[in-house]
This record gives sequence, C-alpha cells and structure tokens, in this order.
Amino acid sequence: MIKLGITGGIGSGKSVISALLRIADVPVYDSDSRAKDLQTSDQDLRRQLIEVLGAECYLADGQLNKPFIANKIFNDKQLLSAINNIVHPAVWKDFEQWAAQQADKGHQIVGFESAILFQSHLNERFDYIWTVEAPTDVCIERACKRDNKQRELIEARIKNQQPVNGLGDTSINNDGRHSLIEQVMDGIAKLRLQAQLDL
Repeated sequence: MIKLGITGGIGSGKSVISALLRIADVPVYDSDSRAKDLQTSDQDLRRQLIEVLGAECYLADGQLNKPFIANKIFNDKQLLSAINNIVHPAVWKDFEQWAAQQADKGHQIVGFESAILFQSHLNERFDYIWTVEAPTDVCIERACKRDNKQRELIEARIKNQQPVNGLGDTSINNDGRHSLIEQVMDGIAKLRLQAQLDL
C-alpha cells in the first residue's frame, strides 16, 4: 500500500485536495479532526493528557477545555512538545489501523492530511508527500473568509508556521489559476502506476 502525506500552510487548500482524492476513490485520513476525537474518546490518551496538564484540561461534559490548554502551552514549548509526544503516537496508531481497514477494502493508496507533517517528523513515514501551495496573500484571504478572523490573526499564524513549499515529492499549485483536478488526477495516475509496479 502507498501512503501519501498531504500538507500545506493555512489557507493553502489541503482539504480541497483531500476532497478531490476521495472523489477519485482514494481515502484520506483527516489527522486534525481525528486527533480532536481521540483526545475525548481514547481513555489512555485522556489519562496521559491529564497527567501532564491536570484534570482541568477536560470540561465536565468530557470535552477538551481548549482555553485552559491554550493558556497552559502559550509560550511553553517544552509543555507543547510533551503534549505532542502523547497525541502524535496515538494519532499514528489510529491511522495505521484505519489504513489496514482501507487495504482490506482493496484500496492501494491512502492519504493522510496534516498541517504539521514536517514539524511532527511524520513525513519520514510516507512513501510520497504532496505539498499544497499558494501565494501568501491568497492563503490569507481564504483563511480570513473561512475562519471569519481578522487578517492580523491569520498573518500571525502564517508567520509561526513552518514553510513547506518545495519540500514534497509533488507540489500542487492552488493559486486559483491552475486546474486542481488536472494536477490531482495526474498525481493519482502516477501513484496508481507505482502501486501496480510494487505488486
């Protein structure tokens, strides 16, 4: 099975690429949403987070206390690293179980969407990496519209993220002037050819 990592900065259009892959019958694992789910549903993960952050990291209804956590990790890189070292392995374990299920269904390629693929060093575990790229101004406009946030907040988030342009095996140009469908279908064709060669 070919494991494809999909990454890009805020507003680059990772989710659009993932949607196109799914339409083309390539299942994609959304690591961000699954990480959030696991932090509330996985009892072992909950226990570890409570050990590091304290019981207040969860609300009475069992959901994450996001303001509390954000305040705790603000400017505390060591604590953030400790949390990542708990969450990332749990997400990867969940992904591998999911990928095995997709293989049982006959899929030869699976995708893994993550904004922090390189920062978390998960890129080393994939056969191929697609980076979704767009001009900074375009990304800012998209993110402002999508998240309904002020431009300054989006710009600050972009400044804090690690650039991924050119780091992948394939760059998907999502500047609004190049056909995403053509780029994605061409990329899938190459991956399927490789999958056949690997058999």
